[in-house]
Amino acid sequence: MRMKTCASAFSLLGAAALLAACSSTDSSDSSGGGASGTDSVVSFDIAKGQPIPNQSLSSWCGDKKVKVGLAVGEGTNSWVETLRYQFTKTAKQCNSVDADILYTSGGGDQQKAISQINSQVAQGVNVLLVQPDFGAAELPAIRSAKKAGVTVVVYNSAIGGKPGTDFTAQTILDGHAAGKALGTKLGENVKKGNVVYLGGIPGAASSKDSFDGVKDALTGFPDLKLVTDTPVTTNWTAAGAQQAMAGLIAKYPSIDAVVTDYGVTARGAMAAFQLAGKPIPAIATESTDNQFGCEWHKLADKSINVPVFSIDGATSMAEIALRQGVAAATGNKYSADQKFAAPLFNDTPAGHEPPCDPNLPPDADLSAGLSTAELATLFK
Repeated sequence: MRMKTCASAFSLLGAAALLAACSSTDSSDSSGGGASGTDSVVSFDIAKGQPIPNQSLSSWCGDKKVKVGLAVGEGTNSWVETLRYQFTKTAKQCNSVDADILYTSGGGDQQKAISQINSQVAQGVNVLLVQPDFGAAELPAIRSAKKAGVTVVVYNSAIGGKPGTDFTAQTILDGHAAGKALGTKLGENVKKGNVVYLGGIPGAASSKDSFDGVKDALTGFPDLKLVTDTPVTTNWTAAGAQQAMAGLIAKYPSIDAVVTDYGVTARGAMAAFQLAGKPIPAIATESTDNQFGCEWHKLADKSINVPVFSIDGATSMAEIALRQGVAAATGNKYSADQKFAAPLFNDTPAGHEPPCDPNLPPDADLSAGLSTAELATLFK
């Protein structure tokens, strides 16, 4: 199989819209179904209002009837609920997908997440989308599902294994590139000082990928230093982040930037600085929400300048992975190995401020490509 690499699709406020750009294929017959043997990057342009890469329905929705399931390790936050809504909305567009879509959440419990993968297989799903928040620990169950004849697509985090062997396909958030982009923004704007990285649940693969990207970026900015060797646990909650940040503030009197992989934890970090009576440093984060934007604007209205950089739009990953899985199960062509390049969204020094809509719920993801009515329904 021939493969070629491609340049990162990242650019400020989004990459060019592409579904299979920067790819090459093997000798598979392009007129039939099957994996294309590609190394592809998927992205879109938030600034132009494009919520997901363009792809015709007929290219992924075949005639064979399939039962679809979605299994996530951590399902108790607004990011996952938005992702689930987008996933279900897309699934309903394909008449071949059974209307009864299974959904399970491990709720942050590793063993429960693993058992629920097995449960979905036992309930007869043909296509299973897995968000492996516990990394390689979920790989044995994923392998077993594929061995049982289920089309398994892993999305968000790389867990090891090989597409086509251990699972059918994957769409992996390029967390390293996301972290590197945020770290570079800090280097260009903050320039020197101490940097804190707040992650999610203990051992979260997505947090480590992003952390490593930040670490790599900061090698080019030697005056900016990460103060920990690993992501600090927050359990992806504002309260957890506030508590963790309070401890870090006490330990490190000078903190010049905070990086998080979830906008909710960024809000918790900001609250910790306010409670400590300290200036809020630069914030670099992923997956912001309406409340994040509105709180930033409240600070700005008080002439409190908080530089903010964010990468958003990642809730579209499950939609993209669904297209892979249904295509594979219904005889259409699909890319077995994709990276998702989430675009840069907020950059306050460049004039791109976080959006705020006071008529929408705080949890609303304003980068998700959903209408005002859909967001209001989702979070009512």
